[in-house]
Parts: sequence; C-alpha cells; structure tokens
Amino acid sequence: MSNYQKIKIENFGPIISTGEKPLDIKRCTVFIGDQGTGKSTIVKLFSTLTWLEKAIVAKKAFEDKKLNITEIKKLFSQQNIPETYLTNETLIKYESDIIDIKIKNNQLHISVHEYQNKEYICPKIQYVPSERNLLSIAEKLTNVSGLPEMIVLFNSEFNNSKQEIGKIKFQNFSFSYDKKSDTNYVMTKGTKSKVKLKQASSGIQSIFPLLFVSKYISNLLKQNVYKRIKMTDPTRRQFLIESIDNNNDQSIINNYISSGIEINLDKIDIYSYEDIIKRIVNSCFIEIVEEPEQNLFPISQVEVLKSIVEDTNGENDKLIMTTHSPYILSQINNYIFAKSQNDLKNVSIKEIPSSLYVDYNDVSAYKIVDGYVNDIMDKEYGGIDVNEIDECSRNITKVFDKLFT
Repeated sequence: MSNYQKIKIENFGPIISTGEKPLDIKRCTVFIGDQGTGKSTIVKLFSTLTWLEKAIVAKKAFEDKKLNITEIKKLFSQQNIPETYLTNETLIKYESDIIDIKIKNNQLHISVHEYQNKEYICPKIQYVPSERNLLSIAEKLTNVSGLPEMIVLFNSEFNNSKQEIGKIKFQNFSFSYDKKSDTNYVMTKGTKSKVKLKQASSGIQSIFPLLFVSKYISNLLKQNVYKRIKMTDPTRRQFLIESIDNNNDQSIINNYISSGIEINLDKIDIYSYEDIIKRIVNSCFIEIVEEPEQNLFPISQVEVLKSIVEDTNGENDKLIMTTHSPYILSQINNYIFAKSQNDLKNVSIKEIPSSLYVDYNDVSAYKIVDGYVNDIMDKEYGGIDVNEIDECSRNITKVFDKLFT
C-alpha cells in the first residue's frame, strides 16, 4: 500500500461524479449519505482496485494472461458490484505512488511505477460487509450456496478469528466460541445469562463478527515477521522464497514454514530482505467497514468506533467507513480535537487515550447527495463540518419550533 491513494469516479452506478478533485483516501476516511446513494459502491470499488494493486505489485499477478475489462468485471462481481454499473460513459481513475489504473470507454489501462516498488507496503485488506449479521444467524454458512464472494471471505476470517481469539468482551457482553460444539455464545455480565449468538439481538449479532475479525487481523500484523510469513498464502510465500537470492536462507525459511520449528532462524539477516518482505507479506491493515453503527444504540456506536480505530492505529494502517450515523462523525471529530489540543497545549483527557488520536490531515469525510460526492472537511473548524453532521436533527428542531410560534 502507498500512503497516497486517490480515486475519481464518474457515471458508475448511483455515482454521477466525485467532483473535479479525486477522493483522497486517507488514514481515516468516512462516507455519509442516505441509503442507496452509493457509499458502498465507492468503498467496494476502492477495495477492488487496492487488491488489484496489491496483486500486481506483490506477485506480478496476471502476467500469464492479459488483464482486460472482462477480468475487472469478474473482480467487481466478487464484491457484489453489478456488471451493469460499468458503461461506455463510466470513468474510473485510481492513483497511488505505485500504480495508475484507469477505466474509460470500457477499456482498462494500467501503469505501474516500477522504480518505486521497494516503497510498497503490502496491506491486509479486509472488507467488513453490512450483511455480517448473516454470519451470526447461519452458523454453518459454508453450506449456504450463492453467497457473494466478499461474504464468503469475511466468514473465513471470522472462523479464523474465533479459533485464534476464542473470547472477546464488549461493554457488558462477552462473546465466546465453543470449539467442541462449534457454537457461538453471548453472555450478559449483569444477568450471567448465556444464549447462542443466533438468538441474540441484531445489534449484538452485528458487533461480534466485526470486533473479532478486526482484533484478530490487528493482532496478527503485530506478530514477528516469521510468523507473518508462515501465515501468508502459499502463492505469496513461494514468490517470497524465490525473491531471496541466498539458497541457505531459502532453505531455513522453508523448513520453518513446513515445521513451525524456529531452527537456525537466528542465522538469517532478515532485515536485509525488508524491502522484499514488506512488498509480499501483509505488513499493514486496510479495514473497510460498512456501517459500524449497524443496529446499535448511540453509546455502543461510539464504543465500536473506538475499538476499530485502535485496531488500525499502525503507522501505515487505514480505516475506511460508510455510515448513516452523526455520532460516528462527531466522535471522529473528538479524536481529531484530542490530537490537536495535545499538540498545541499538551492537554489530554482520560476518555480519549493517545491510541485514538487522529490528525486532521489524516482524515477525509465525504457526503453523497443525488449522485454527487462532496468534501465535508472544514479546514477553518479543524474537523468534519458540523453543519453536515446532523442535518436531520436541525430539521426536526425547526418543525418543533414552528409548533410553538
């Protein structure tokens, strides 16, 4: 992943235009708007193109066949993006330090900046769909046919996270996974009542797949480099081994991957391969979350945001969200202001630890209205424009005032 990532979209599904300037996908990027306005379309497209960048740069993907618009449509299909969204009027431009991807007139153009490959940091890209409740209801999701690929992939990570973490707490609830019965449980702290996750409230069913997968990946990326190599998919591992020019080092790493025994690892100068490893092995986290507030009370919305911001606070991590919630935007502003107040006056409060600080320059916020995407960051205010945060409440207040005038 490169820190510089921008995307411009015209006439793609519900999106008419993202404006003259491309969307700037920063460390924390949030899209707000009415349902059906295209928030998910934008983040699914970004996820697809970021994955394509990763595949091309990290393992020379698609060298054995010509990558064309037909292959792109297949990738879109995996993200549940309708094929009909792509027309002759569509323009898509993805730009980064590493690669330029352009779709125009139903033609695909890709330009890789080879000389900068060494600066690429391979991201773990995790898309968290709004349909995640399905994972809580249908415990044997592998038996369900016809599911979008993104649901299948998220379910796989959810299963991995349950096996690895086993138990996680959120507010007054704790989630546990029983391996013997392959069953998910939720316990309420006050009552000590224990129910199956599929019998819990919709909010609880939404929370735990998100928190489990987010924490699991965040923890995984904090592991030492050898453990991350071992957990890399076989194709990438093979490409990594082939990229190491020392036969003895190749053999030692291969033995560790196959056995898990750390014999002779201390004989390798692993830092001499740092550029290769960062390009091939997952070394940072791009988490894309649809509606983190889904089915949750406002206080719980804020707590979920806190958790996923902490999970993506690595130097090169990114958190991209879609939301309908003014509370999510307001809390992001709190994280921005906590950082600025600490920088200016060395002021801090216990409610917002430094792990939640977000720099104003690392935040993008966009509102989608009638197919057009508008930047709602307020440079003078130093945060997300407060006039855009809760327009509905202001309208309700106006109606209320009219009743008594």
